[in-house]
Parts: sequence; structure tokens; C-alpha cells
Amino acid sequence: MRWFVNSGVLVIVSLATPLLAQTTLDYPVGERQPYHYDSGFRPNQGEAANVVSEHLVRVDGAAWLRLYFGDVELEPGSFVRITSQLDNEIQELDARGLAMWSNSSAYFNGDSVYIELVAAAKTRRNRILINEVARAMAVHPVGGCAYPCGICGADNRVASDEDWSGRLFPVGCTASVWNTDSCLVSAGHCITGGLVIQFNVPNSNPNCSTNNPPVADQFPITAFDFLNGGVGNDWAVMTTGTNNLGQTIFGRYGVLRPIASSPPVGGQSVGVWGFGIDNQCTLSQTQQTDSASVNSVSGMFFTHTVDITCGSSGSAVIRNGEILGIVTHCPCPGAATRMDRPLFVTAREELCGGPPEGACCFDDGTCTVDTESGCNAVGGSYQGDGSNCSPNLCPQPTGACCFADGTCTVDTQSGCTAVGGSYQGDDISCSPKTCPLPSIGACCVPDNFCVETTPNSCSGLNGTYQGDGTTCLPDDPCVPLTGACCVPDGSCGVVTLELCDLVGGNYQGDGSDCSPNPCPPPTTGACCFNDGSCQDGLTDTDCPAAGGTYQGDGSVCAKTFCRECEFNGDCDDGNECNGLETCVGGICQPGIPLDCDDGNPCTDDDCSGGDCINTNNFATCDDGNVCTESDACDAGVCAGEAIDNCTACDQRRLCRRTGVPERALPAGPARGVCGGCGLHRRRRELRQQQLPSGLRGQ
Repeated sequence: MRWFVNSGVLVIVSLATPLLAQTTLDYPVGERQPYHYDSGFRPNQGEAANVVSEHLVRVDGAAWLRLYFGDVELEPGSFVRITSQLDNEIQELDARGLAMWSNSSAYFNGDSVYIELVAAAKTRRNRILINEVARAMAVHPVGGCAYPCGICGADNRVASDEDWSGRLFPVGCTASVWNTDSCLVSAGHCITGGLVIQFNVPNSNPNCSTNNPPVADQFPITAFDFLNGGVGNDWAVMTTGTNNLGQTIFGRYGVLRPIASSPPVGGQSVGVWGFGIDNQCTLSQTQQTDSASVNSVSGMFFTHTVDITCGSSGSAVIRNGEILGIVTHCPCPGAATRMDRPLFVTAREELCGGPPEGACCFDDGTCTVDTESGCNAVGGSYQGDGSNCSPNLCPQPTGACCFADGTCTVDTQSGCTAVGGSYQGDDISCSPKTCPLPSIGACCVPDNFCVETTPNSCSGLNGTYQGDGTTCLPDDPCVPLTGACCVPDGSCGVVTLELCDLVGGNYQGDGSDCSPNPCPPPTTGACCFNDGSCQDGLTDTDCPAAGGTYQGDGSVCAKTFCRECEFNGDCDDGNECNGLETCVGGICQPGIPLDCDDGNPCTDDDCSGGDCINTNNFATCDDGNVCTESDACDAGVCAGEAIDNCTACDQRRLCRRTGVPERALPAGPARGVCGGCGLHRRRRELRQQQLPSGLRGQ
């Protein structure tokens, strides 16, 4: 029967009965078991990607694990990270990667893997669900294939490490890379869902359980076309995805075995590279090779005497470095499907495309991937089948590369940029002079020394560049500016701003000096000593230094009691107006003077004999009435002269005339009948002030 995948539909085609009743050589590995884990929907409202769910999958005693996911939702930028607890191998899968891997993972060594759900920033619907786990618990014969089926006498296979031949799991078969698109050929009976092809396969364990290569050496099968109809009707062609590094198989290893250009002939020498089992466990299902010859040839298949066995299904039979057929059945002589079977040829063309491609180089250094004929048609230089543009191996054009010091070299654009130069264009030479001379300016280096140099050189000297075109003479820009600095004791010195700040001074500005002294004298006051004496004119620093007690800024000895005392009565000075003196700590302290302020600006307030005396004065004042002027004190009362016609104003009419609403007029004497008049008069005065002097009063 022929099975093939086309637009997601599995099609079955009935074919003729197999010609030979022989045994297929597939040798499946591992078992699948149910496993349930659901992270639920996990949001990430942060500004960066973050782990929002963690889970450890463990199956005690397993040699390896593989995960099969259920419904997974990953918003753009979110992904699942899987880490082997045995060897720290890591695979990261976003939504596109999971689809490419058929909602499964690579194979991980050991009995446990750590799962992390990494959610992109500002996402809400991220969820992973695990339905099954595949694991290898024990090794046992599978199906109808048993060693040494296919071994022709003694087992002559030897270990090999060809990177075009891979191990196909979980079916336990072999597949080979035949074109630069990383397409594979194998046996049709090896096809199932969720296939993974492995390269650089390590030795197996002493109990024959397999070990897996690094995740970077594992690739998913993404599509296939196959026929599983017995000997001669047994073939498969497959496409592959990328590994965890985004590489294709051919992109990673760069080797393949092309399809043979001529059919098999009896007696020809051939070889096989496959992943068959072995009675020496460490070599079981690892890559081994043997060579022998073609035994017989029919229209659909041929037989051979190369040693093959269980796990060798799908191996390529190689002649002169080309694939002659696909191993399918044992015993010896083994059977292989011919590569020139028409259906097989058509399937390869339909699934994997036409002629090979390679890198195509152009004169400007650009590179594209094209067929040889396509490259030649557009004037390119074909670099060979399978060559690629990453990295770009095409010769790059060169041109002048200018540096900050005015020097010039010829380099490629990328080379010039890498060394900090400025690329001037393809085919530009360094002669005549191409690169501009560097800018020069004053540079202030440590210790305020000035040199004239380039910005780069100034930076190398740990200096400060003063700008293009600046000079060190006649005005040296590196000499620090100074000015007068006033310190708390009233003295003055000409220093820099930094030094003035350091000594706690007050900088008077760049260029200021100390002649005349701009610094205010220090604040002084009375200083009392233990012997009862008092000294005026000492500062709050000088007084304690002299052994005295400072009485406060502005205090004077005439109003200060410094004598010693024992009782309050010892301090009475007989003046009741300055309050009751007290004895505190053996020193007389002044009392609180009597407050004689009556709050009237039209009286002068004084004290005599302990009584307050409030005497009328004739000072100017403000009676608070906008309808009066020339306010002055008389008989202890503030009054002014009435403004003409102010009381005759009609409030409402005046408010309309001035544009001021009645409710906006101030309270008190300014409001009422005269309020509007006052406002109108004030506005008239303001308008008069704004007129030219020759027009005022008109």
C-alpha cells in the first residue's frame, strides 16, 4: 500500500502483493504513557519576558524522556523551555516551533526534565498542557525482527560517523540526506507520526538502552510521501525542520549523498551505513557500516550481501558515493528498493523540488541562493551545490577607509567599520588625499595644563576638549577662574569657587576681588564671664573660646545681666518695665519686658514705672476707606479727606460703567456707594500713567 501526506490528508492506495515474504528491519524504541500537566493560562503584565510557570517531569528509572503536548497557547514572543536534569541540554519551542515538532519535544537523556513557560511582556493567554511522556524503561525484541536477521555469516560491521546518515526515532530505522534542502530517503514501513532524525549518535548503555545526541543534533520530520507495499514497493521521502539553533541538517553538517545516476548491476561493490542493533550493547542502534556486493537485480528491487539487521531499515545502499537503493528487508541476501522506481522518483520531485542550489556571488559582494543556471543567467558566480550565503563567502569590494587622525587605508566596508573607520565608498582610493585632517582645539589636561591637539588625543590624555578651533593663547582656557570668597569671620580671599566651597565660604563671583572688602562683618553680641563681667562685640565662636557665655546676636552688655546670684532677689534692677529678673544657674537672667503695644498706629507706646504710656501722634496712616485721601492721625484716630462726588455715585450705574460686578467689590468701607467710584478713579489714574507725559491729564 502507498501512503502519503498531502495537505494534511492521509491517502491510502492499494498496490500489488509484496514479491518476497521477508522481514522488515525496523526496531522501535521506548513506550508512551499518559501524563497530565496543565499550567493554566498564565499572564505577564511586566515590561520584559518572564517565567510564569515551572514543572518537573520525572519517570523514575527511565533512560530518556520525550514530551507530547496537548492544547498549547503561546502569544507572540512566548515559548516553552525544556531542560534535561541529567546533562543540562535545553530546547526552546515557541508556537511555530511546537507545530514544526508535531506538538512534541526532542529526546532528552535521563529520567527527568524541567519545564518552564516563558511569557512575553504584556501578554495574557499563555498555557502549556502535557498529555503523554515517551520513555525507555527496558530493552526487548520488537515485532518480528530479531538479531542476526540480515547478517551474512559473521557480523562484519564496524563503527562509523557519517553525518549524512541519521537514526530515525521512535521507529528505530535509518534515513539519509540526499539534497541541499535536507530531504531524506528511507523505507516506507518506517513512517509514522512525530518522527525525529538524530545525528552524531553516542554509544548506547551497557543494558542496550539508547542514548540521545545533543538537542542541536536532532531535527523534526515535517512532511513525507511513502509507499509500504512489501519488497520493491517500500520507500519514503521526507522533509525536515530545523534544530534548536535554527539550522537545517545540511546547513549544520554540509554533507549529503546524491541519488545514483545509473541503475544497479549484479556484482557491483556497495556499502551500507545504518543504525542496526548489536549483541555488543554499547554499539546497538549506533551507526555502523559494512560493504559487500549486489547479488541480483529485478525491475523494482535488488538483493545484496552487505551485513544489515534490525534497525537498518531505510539505510542507503551506496555505490561510488551515490544512493543506489534503500534497505527494507532481511534475511541475507537482504532486499533494497531501487531509487529509479518511477513512483519513488516522482515523490522526490514533488516533495523536495528540482535541481540543487548554491551561493551566487556578484561584483558588489552580495550573495543570493540560486541554481547554477539561474546564477549564470543574472551574471553571478556560482559557488557550487550546497554552498550558502551564511556566512557570506563572496569577495567584498574595497574602498578608502578614513580615521579620525586623517590617515587612510583601503579596506572592505565591514572591515573599515570594525576598526572604527569611516568607509568612503567602493573603489575610492587613498590617493590623492581623501581623508580630511582632524579638528584641533585646546585640551585641558590634569594640573590645568593646556595643549592643542585632536579630540581623540585629548581623551587619551584624560583631558577636557575645549572645542574645535580653540587655542591655549593668548587667553589660557585651562587657568581656573577666581573671585572673592567671604568666610564667616568676615575676612576675604581671592580663590576658586571649589576652594571657597571647601572652606564653607560665600563665593562673590568670577573676577570679583577683596578691595574693598565685600564681606559683611561677623555678627556679634554680649559675652558674659563667670566673674559677672560682660564684653560686647564678640562672635558666637570667639565668646566660648574666651571662656564666656554668648548672649545672642545683637545683644549688648547694657541690657544684659552677667552678675552671679543665689536668689531671684539678687537680680532685681528696680526697673519694672523690663520684667522680673531671675537667677538661673547662679547667673542673673533678664526678665520679659512689659508689652505696651496697643495696636493703634496713631499712638506712641512707652513704659514708665511699670505702667504703659500711650501718647497720641500725628503720623500718616490708612483709614481703609477708598473714598478718602491724605489719611493722617489726629487725637489718636486715623482719618482722611473725603474725595469729591464719591458719595453721590450710584453703585449699580457705576459698576456697569467700570465693568466690575457688584459682588466683586471688596468688603468693608471700600464696598457700597463709594466702592465703584474708588475703582473707577484708580483705573483712570492707571490710564493716565500709561499715556505719554505730554498727554497726561487730558
